[in-house]
Amino acid sequence: SAASDVYKRQSKEGLRPHLDVGSLNSAAGALTLHDGEIPLRRSGLGTRRLMAVAVQQSVTEAGGLTLVDEFENGLEPYRIRQLLRALRSKVRAEASSQLMLTTHSPVVISEAPASEVAVVRMDANGLVTVAYAADAVRYINRKYPEALLSRRVLVTEGKTEYAFCRQLDEEWEEQHGESFAYAGTAVVDGGGGTQPANLCGHLRGLGYEVALFADSDKPAKLHLAKDSTLLLWGGKVCTEERLAQDLPEDGLIELLGLALDHSDANGRRILMTEAIGLERSELRDLKPRVWLERVDTGELRDAIGACAKSKKEGGGSWFKDERGGAALASLVLRHWSGLEGTLTRANLEALQAFVKVE
Repeated sequence: SAASDVYKRQSKEGLRPHLDVGSLNSAAGALTLHDGEIPLRRSGLGTRRLMAVAVQQSVTEAGGLTLVDEFENGLEPYRIRQLLRALRSKVRAEASSQLMLTTHSPVVISEAPASEVAVVRMDANGLVTVAYAADAVRYINRKYPEALLSRRVLVTEGKTEYAFCRQLDEEWEEQHGESFAYAGTAVVDGGGGTQPANLCGHLRGLGYEVALFADSDKPAKLHLAKDSTLLLWGGKVCTEERLAQDLPEDGLIELLGLALDHSDANGRRILMTEAIGLERSELRDLKPRVWLERVDTGELRDAIGACAKSKKEGGGSWFKDERGGAALASLVLRHWSGLEGTLTRANLEALQAFVKVE
């Protein structure tokens, strides 16, 4: 059978009947399968499971139903993939055959087409529901299969927000002793465009608690997120704009310093001076803290936000990567107390409440 073929590729010498001396006593003897000189009963759990599946498959008639509980139990990821592919191949070859399995393994989920994944839930009254994943969630199925094994899912707009949330998770865990995973929350990079909202809607349809963490300047078809929790920066702004407006002065200086700690620092300085309306020579060589002595604070806040998203040379991608997103999260947490009463703090407290990390 397909399963026995998988087992044979793991065995060095193949199986043969042999006396199992360890099981002999004065009243009985035993003839059991051996792998070389080792009785199969002394093999590891994974090997014994593979053999059990092989034996069961060998006596299963064409058109039969195969049920496997906790498919991954005792198996390494490569053996999980190998066995699952072998069993699915057998089912495809026998049109009337069926394979059903339960799993808590992301590896198993990532190997199955999204359309073949079902989420089974039981409510407080004992009612069991089964919901099949739409093909639209194949992105999660392949890249973030662990999300389908979580209680709730935090979908981020893109790489910046994803890295931002992952850094919050790491630092909040150090502070509070609980991680997002401990609280049953998975974080997914939605990949930008309308996909994040679309993913939220489909995950809600599967019964998950879902939140969308995104900029609010150009929200992409939020109606697709259905009744997901929306964690958007107040004021129709991007992340950099919101932080530039809300950070205390020391944090604002750090934000500018992060922006200028870049290979295109000169281009960013030039863009900033143009936004503020000064000559390039006046600010070109100044350190971030000195800028506040030359420029009105409100004007500097506006300029940082505008330049961070500008499409001109030196702008547009100040923190649009994982490194930048993580740096922004650390910056925010260093100035957490100084953000009291701001829209930034309110949005992140809502995020904390969703992921259940206090």
